[in-house]
Amino acid sequence: MKVSKRQLRQIIREERSRLLNEQGLEQYMGPEYADYQYGDPAAAATDILAALESASDVIAKSLPLAGDALAPGLKAMVLPTLIDLLTQRGVQVK
Repeated sequence: MKVSKRQLRQIIREERSRLLNEQGLEQYMGPEYADYQYGDPAAAATDILAALESASDVIAKSLPLAGDALAPGLKAMVLPTLIDLLTQRGVQVK
């Protein structure tokens, strides 16, 4: 089976994305950044992960309070709202 250059680029892009998504924030907590001279990525990743876990707990507890009719709409707005909040703070996500 022949693979065109375009298909090969797409496969590589998908695999790179898959690998990055599998690692998550834990990739910055490893020993390879122990003597990183430009900051403390382990501390940053730990703080971000703790904040996201806390936000996830609040969201999971709050969605049932909205009722069966409105919970799906609220759930659908969580990620866009997070992206907007980050953008307002100067963090470019997309």
